[in-house]
Amino acid sequence: MNPATADTSIVTNLLLSVMRAFAEFERAQIRDRQREGIDMAKQRGACRGRKKALSDGRIAELLRRAKAREPKTRPDPRVRHQQGRPL
Repeated sequence: MNPATADTSIVTNLLLSVMRAFAEFERAQIRDRQREGIDMAKQRGACRGRKKALSDGRIAELLRRAKAREPKTRPDPRVRHQQGRPL
């Protein structure tokens, strides 16, 4: 190993370590500011989270269909059985 290259790699590792530490510090600051902003928005009532994917009525309908053991899918009349007979 060339001594000049060894010194360069040591300095390079040192610089990368310092840059990594600054990046972690910056990221922590960003997370803190983001958390503060979310908390302030919640206090104003602006941030309520994600909307429901299903309404209460749709949930009740799906539960009723599951209880009645209705099939989840219907056969497509355009699709034929393997032996060529319609479903």
